[in-house]
Amino acid sequence: MDALVVVYPYPSEIHETLLMGRSPGAMAVSGSPEYLFVANTESGNVTVMDVETSKVRLSVAVGAEPRQIVVTPDDRFAITLNSRSGDLAVIDIAAFESSRRARTAPTPLLTMIRVGAKPVSATVRRI
Repeated sequence: MDALVVVYPYPSEIHETLLMGRSPGAMAVSGSPEYLFVANTESGNVTVMDVETSKVRLSVAVGAEPRQIVVTPDDRFAITLNSRSGDLAVIDIAAFESSRRARTAPTPLLTMIRVGAKPVSATVRRI
């Protein structure tokens, strides 16, 4: 199923099931604003959901087979590692946050960086 299931662990119940792209996998959450980033390995994009409203905000094309997502400590960027295309994509969270107030949405994909064949893992550190 191409869905995300929200579960309440203490009463052991499923709260809701949400469609979340093609073949959802790796996930990450930003702190403020609170967004859930879901990598869709088959379609090569990241679905971005507003955690408070459970509404999908947008889908960002990031490269072939995104396998990991990390959010920077300052909640400004989400970074995906794309296994098949051997690159990382930097998503500017502020770009789509500002699109709530503007008529034209800026492009949230900030840049792509080649990192080599089949990257596996990443971490981001505060400097």
